[in-house]
Amino acid sequence: MRALRQGDRVRLVAPSSALAGAEKLQAGISCLEAWGLEVEQSFALDRRWGYLAGEDKARLADFAGQASLWACARGGWGSARLLEQDWQPLGGWLLGFSDVTSLLWAQVAAGRPGAIHGPLVTTLATEPAWSQERLRQLLFGEALAPLEGQGWGGGVAEGPLLVANLTVATHLLGSRWCPPLRGALLVLEDVGEAPYRIDRMLTHWRLSGALQQLAGLAFGSFSNCEQPEDDERPGFSLGQVLRERSADLGIPLLADLPVGHGSINAALPLGRRARLDGNRGQLTLLYSSSAQTPARRLNRAAASSRSKGLVTLRLAAPASSTRTGSPSRSNRAASSVTSQPASRAWRWAWRRGSTGNPWGVWAAQRVARSGVC
Repeated sequence: MRALRQGDRVRLVAPSSALAGAEKLQAGISCLEAWGLEVEQSFALDRRWGYLAGEDKARLADFAGQASLWACARGGWGSARLLEQDWQPLGGWLLGFSDVTSLLWAQVAAGRPGAIHGPLVTTLATEPAWSQERLRQLLFGEALAPLEGQGWGGGVAEGPLLVANLTVATHLLGSRWCPPLRGALLVLEDVGEAPYRIDRMLTHWRLSGALQQLAGLAFGSFSNCEQPEDDERPGFSLGQVLRERSADLGIPLLADLPVGHGSINAALPLGRRARLDGNRGQLTLLYSSSAQTPARRLNRAAASSRSKGLVTLRLAAPASSTRTGSPSRSNRAASSVTSQPASRAWRWAWRRGSTGNPWGVWAAQRVARSGVC
């Protein structure tokens, strides 16, 4: 993905809820312009359709044209509706979080780079200076420092990074807009959900087998998610729910990352190879001096033989991970071979494997696999 340069165009888009005013939006625009970027607004501030920032087709039209960075104005609800309208992955960086998780994950699922879980335009100016600088560094191709959290143990794992709002991602499970989860490092965050609701969503992830596919799991901020004390109806705290629902996964765990709806929403690139250290409490992006991008080096799907109208696809195993006191995850996620009708399997392998997308290793598997992504 090409790093931004001064003078590049930023297009503001409003795929979700209607804007409440211009002040926060203008403050975010000023931050982007201070980095030497040319900002273009694609929508009228007063555009509204119910609680949405315009009708579906109007919000979809925000993404027409070309831009180096597509910056989402705000979250709320509505992005997933654009997937019904045949929203297409973009040829540039895509920035947002919360409800925009739908578009970020659709971008990754399509094998396109550039998805960034980070501040919205309306929240950018309220980020601390180091978080704003982190986003600038990411966009302009500079290395990022590790993020620090609270390690819950489990050793160390490496894999492609996914970041999401828990509620939004839960509603993408099983859809074609959910990226492959096997071998991934997943960071989850949320806002305004009581512990029992978080329990219910994480239980759904467990019942579907989604959590069990991960190489590592981290939790960002869960703002306003603590249930008020009630002597008559005692419950569990947020921390108790997160620990109990993840403790038996046997993977590195990390909590309290400065990611999400809290006072800090540190930018993270989806699909980038990263290392999650559950002992030291760190999430680190991995860089290479190789000319080949990390996305292309992560994994490949290659066709190896054809017979009787079938093609056998040999899939490279996900990147190995090491964890103190437990077997390497690569031993549990060994290379697999699937046979499918040639036309179908080759179409998926070519479109999503040989094109060098960050999820190529799993793309062909999805030909044969049903259920959760």
